[in-house]
Amino acid sequence: MTILNCAAMSCVHNEAGMCQAGYILIEGKDSTITTETKCSSYKPNKFINQVKALVNTNYVGEVKQLFSSMDKVKMNPQINCQASKCFFNSSGKCESRNVAISIDKSNQSKVMCETFVKSNNT
Repeated sequence: MTILNCAAMSCVHNEAGMCQAGYILIEGKDSTITTETKCSSYKPNKFINQVKALVNTNYVGEVKQLFSSMDKVKMNPQINCQASKCFFNSSGKCESRNVAISIDKSNQSKVMCETFVKSNNT
């Protein structure tokens, strides 16, 4: 299981640094560095996005998390990845055990995958 840590605290899916989305998508097909990636599942925490987020919520993970200690993360989304040049990308799925999502402090709408590592094969 991939453990996802999200620093985009303004995201509608962010719950104390954990992602309550059922799935996320990392874009950046031709990315060669972290800043060229994008978490397209990021949506600002506004009422309209809260309503839309209900479709992409990991309800089972949330219930499991409720009955677990905070040091055991149960609420992790499936991570789809279009960053074809990333070492951890395996046929469109992220194979990293730990994924970090961050937000650009100067551009709050720029949310990227900090785990991106350029593959030597590309």
